Amino acid sequence: MFDLAFRILLRSVMCLLLVCCCSGLWAQQIVFVDFDSATTAGEHFYTASERAQILTEIENDYARFLLLFTEVEPTGGDYSTVTVNDGPSFGLAETIDFRNLNNNDNATINVNDGATTSAQFVTLTANVLSHELGHLLGLRHGDSFGPIGSGIDSDTIASSNFLPSFMGPQAASETRFHLQETDAVFIEDTVNQFFSERSAIRLTFNEIGTVIAEEPGDKSSLGTAQSIELVKMTVPNTIEVGDRADLADFDVDALVVTGSLSSAGQVDLYRLETETGALLNIEVISDVISDRLTDSIDPQLTVLDESGNPIDYYGADAFNDDEFESFDSILIDLILPEAGVYFIQVNAFEEDPSEPIDTGSYELFVHQFNGEISLKGDFNDDNVVDVADIDFYYLAIGLPAAGQLADLDLNTDSQITLEDFERHVTGCVQTSNGQTGTFLGDVNLDGMVNVLGDAFALVANLGGSASSYAQGDLNLDETVDVLGDAFILVANLGSSNEP
Repeated sequence: MFDLAFRILLRSVMCLLLVCCCSGLWAQQIVFVDFDSATTAGEHFYTASERAQILTEIENDYARFLLLFTEVEPTGGDYSTVTVNDGPSFGLAETIDFRNLNNNDNATINVNDGATTSAQFVTLTANVLSHELGHLLGLRHGDSFGPIGSGIDSDTIASSNFLPSFMGPQAASETRFHLQETDAVFIEDTVNQFFSERSAIRLTFNEIGTVIAEEPGDKSSLGTAQSIELVKMTVPNTIEVGDRADLADFDVDALVVTGSLSSAGQVDLYRLETETGALLNIEVISDVISDRLTDSIDPQLTVLDESGNPIDYYGADAFNDDEFESFDSILIDLILPEAGVYFIQVNAFEEDPSEPIDTGSYELFVHQFNGEISLKGDFNDDNVVDVADIDFYYLAIGLPAAGQLADLDLNTDSQITLEDFERHVTGCVQTSNGQTGTFLGDVNLDGMVNVLGDAFALVANLGGSASSYAQGDLNLDETVDVLGDAFILVANLGSSNEP
């Protein structure tokens, strides 16, 4: 009881601070969960305990991403609203906001027809709320297919729902555990669902992904195609149950290109060079985001080899006209047969040869899943996390977490900060006693903060300039001093990482 009361009080304090402060500095997306305004007689009234449990569950779902939840409606600024006990059964999001460009969109949740007990209302509400909020953040039902690389889930989506029919694997057996799963009958009322790899990739892209505009000029031939290069980003591993549940975070390369087809019959080609066996997922998005485009198109997507021929896609050409829910195009789990140059072709569907072909805008989303990061925090790829990796933070503190620097952004706030450096030391660094993570002040990385090993090293450099954590520069200000570094060491003196 005390724990619950404390958590309710803590959340109330956070909400008051949200009202009084510029909360936009704290989170990318503020979410107001409105439990009261739509509740009428005969509908479930959520108790304070149920509300606290629901907010705890959705906070856990989005813990690795930049969101802040509140029961107190903000008095200003951008925020999305999820209204409980409103709208159709289960839930409805007013938009699928790819890249989360609109921070003021809304969704409704209504599980009165799906739950009876208090526990069911808590779990089902939390799952549906995270699901519908996922749509507001740009997530699609198909993002639930998992594990990534296993194609689609034939229990929820028929291969014939794609145009042409999906010919790839239908072994996505973990789909029903994922929050964006495609069939409402599978939304769990007893088990907390979680985000799939695909959802985590899209949520991460919202925060640190690279977006470029198409280059002007003709891109209709192999010789004039625009070259693109995917950008590396570290994607949090949100898998709780399944093949990848015990793995580290994921290594993903991704890019969005904003483009347009300005003349009837126009074809845009993008040149991509990659390695053998690359696992790609490619989308051309226009129909789903038509509410923010002046003109949308019904796109078609093809992947060509360096000679301009469609490559193999599970026994057919790597071509898609429509995915299973919209007129947009997608190639799911495309495995490139060999290293080399490939071309991604975007064009509009020709419905009637006697009518002009559509013109309008699109967004090309390409991501390559490279699997688990081999060793979290090993920035120089030497298979050990040591002081050389710590020292990467010297030149990075204060910079945006873009491109290769995204790996250093351990708290995923899109900036490289001292908090990232501290997380690296306390959670990633390998010490000589065989443990992972140590305390600030463990200068010699032996797992202990002591006088003989650490204080002596710091004192030896006291008053001098520094370029390494090993010199006793514990706050990375390039000097070894009493007020900054010695105080940190003394605060942790005697600490050990031994279990």
